[in-house]
Amino acid sequence: MAVIEQDTPGRIPTAPGTGGSLLHWVNSRAGVNGWWAQDRDRDHKNRWEEYYRLWRGIWSASDKTRMSERSRLIAPALQQAIEGITSEIESAVLDKKSFFDVVDDPNDVAAAMASTETQARTPEEAAQQNARRAAQQDMVDLRTRLYYAMTEADYDLSMAEVFLNGSIWGTGIGKINFEDIEFFEVENQDGEPVPVPRVKPQARLIPIIPQQFTIDTAAKRLADAIGYAHTYPAPRHEILELQRQGIFRDVPLARQTPKDPIDSDENTDSNADSVNIVDYRGKVPRSMLEEFQLEADAFTVGGDVPPEGIELGEDEFFVDLDKPGAQELGRDPGIAGTDVDASISLGHDEDDLVEAFVVIVNEQHILKAEENPLFHKDRLVVAYRHEIVPDQFWGRGAAEKGYNSQKALDASMRARIDGLALTVHPMMAMDAGRMPRGFKFTVSPGRNILTNGDPKEILNPLNFGQIDPNIFTDNAELERMVMMATGGMDTAAPVKVNGRNETAAGQSMQLGNFVKRSKRTIRNIEKEFVVPMVQQTARLYMQFDSENFPVNDYTFRAISVLGTMARELEQMHFASMINTVPETSPAFWMLMKSFYQSSSLSNREEMVPMIDAQMQQVLNPPQPQPTMLERLQMLQLTESIKNERIRQITGMTRARAEIARAETEARQVPSEVAVNETNALLNLAKAEGEEAGTQMNIYKAQLDALEREAAIKQQEIENVLTTRETGTTANLDRISGASRLEDILAGS
Repeated sequence: MAVIEQDTPGRIPTAPGTGGSLLHWVNSRAGVNGWWAQDRDRDHKNRWEEYYRLWRGIWSASDKTRMSERSRLIAPALQQAIEGITSEIESAVLDKKSFFDVVDDPNDVAAAMASTETQARTPEEAAQQNARRAAQQDMVDLRTRLYYAMTEADYDLSMAEVFLNGSIWGTGIGKINFEDIEFFEVENQDGEPVPVPRVKPQARLIPIIPQQFTIDTAAKRLADAIGYAHTYPAPRHEILELQRQGIFRDVPLARQTPKDPIDSDENTDSNADSVNIVDYRGKVPRSMLEEFQLEADAFTVGGDVPPEGIELGEDEFFVDLDKPGAQELGRDPGIAGTDVDASISLGHDEDDLVEAFVVIVNEQHILKAEENPLFHKDRLVVAYRHEIVPDQFWGRGAAEKGYNSQKALDASMRARIDGLALTVHPMMAMDAGRMPRGFKFTVSPGRNILTNGDPKEILNPLNFGQIDPNIFTDNAELERMVMMATGGMDTAAPVKVNGRNETAAGQSMQLGNFVKRSKRTIRNIEKEFVVPMVQQTARLYMQFDSENFPVNDYTFRAISVLGTMARELEQMHFASMINTVPETSPAFWMLMKSFYQSSSLSNREEMVPMIDAQMQQVLNPPQPQPTMLERLQMLQLTESIKNERIRQITGMTRARAEIARAETEARQVPSEVAVNETNALLNLAKAEGEEAGTQMNIYKAQLDALEREAAIKQQEIENVLTTRETGTTANLDRISGASRLEDILAGS
């Protein structure tokens, strides 16, 4: 038998098979009372507790600003700032249909765009184009499936809680758990609905408050730490269920009274059915991990079953030396007084580290310890800093930034309330020697006061003066200082007190400052939290559910939109710009499109195609229709050209007729005189024909000149019409005149 003793303060008795070396190594660093937790609490615990009380509006005696303070009021200015900043972050990150996107390598994207624009000339190029299109479709499918899986696991609610934690304490932390969940699908069997159990893997985001997170003190980022742990109370029945499923080892689960990690002044439930868990994720000595796995295979918790007739004491365990692995542990389990924690000094190489997951319950037993099985060795923990503090892992939140102004505001309000107690409530100064013995010195309406003498000489009303009315102004200014410190915009200072609120320019300046400060936080959230969270979640699904999530090396980027306040500011700027641009300009419809895209209207997706159609109509306007006056000018020009053509044709016809008549007369007159006359007439007709031909050339030249003039006139009309603004209305006199011209043309 081996007896395991606790001979030093803070040491935990460890049974064979519990991995004493690994247990002590993790507890001494990442445990509830480990080195990292002590350093964290020494620097931040008291301040974090007060930030929490200020946000919740909970009073504590330690929050007094002076010993004589009696009022317990807490101004809501800091609460308003924290919630306003958190809601702005939520609307910026989560108001989009998808808060992330999948992108490919830039070279692949350029090649894909070039290949889609050119026609494939060879079968190899066609195959490459098809492969690129398939890869792009795979990215779209992955984004859709991953977003659906994250939405189904309530990632948005967990992210909102992480953002709230970051606003209060300065650091938002979350861990990703991956587990199989059971659900039921209803199937139709023989005409009846039957629930059929199904199992599918699911990743869940677990928010972590800073008080329950321990990290390597020397680390400034998660990637720099040797490890970190989530220390929290867990329901005992959940751990028992995981033990029944074989995920956790079968170790004793003693009920523990959980301590409030946020505020030590709040009461805890002493009857809570819970256990304390240390979920460590990081590097551990390889030899310790291998030793634990060897012990876990060789022993059962609490030792082996002793033979009949052997009674064990409270701290005694029986170990069968013939059991495989017992002799390989490097210690004699039959020697009484052996301390398993002494295995730390049995030659473990603490420089040979390996990534592992270790889960400890009640600081006494290891529920699970295994080498990190993930391909990329992700630790599945993400964190961001609300505002970066140089050379620090822990960030600065809105509560820390507005703390001093909030304390001054609380002190001013409490002093005023304490002063009102002295000025409002009636008090009396009395001559105690002339008051009846046993008289109760209180004043109330309608009460009779007995005195041993003249009441005017014995009783005297006592008044401590009036409250300074400037306190109201001071309180409003202190409230403005809280908003100034935190970056909150929605200050409740009266307009008469804060003159900057009276003008639109002043409000725009406030909005601009708020938007700039919130963008800094949103940038930290995207880079430190959203992208790593999506990337690690996708890797989990690709490793354990590759059928639905094909394995590939994807790159993710965060998609954030403007927050509520930033959106309102941009809407104001859009409205101002739209008023300065005419509707006929393409810039007008571009501004309208941006206006709708940045708005929160429910039908904005339907409005965007309509605006695109209007923009195309402005860029490619239809052929303009001429006015009535222009139509009349064109008609007159056409008629003149037509008349000129008729005159030319008539002259040519007359000349041909004269020639034909002269030839006919010449045939009919046989005499010489007649012949001479006929020849003379023929010559005259020929001369007239030649003159008609010459005139025909002149007419043709004139006709060409008229046609050129008509073409120039048509071009001038088109130029005038293209430069004229569409949509303008003509005056009534011009309309009526055009109508009369049209009637005249119709009558003619």
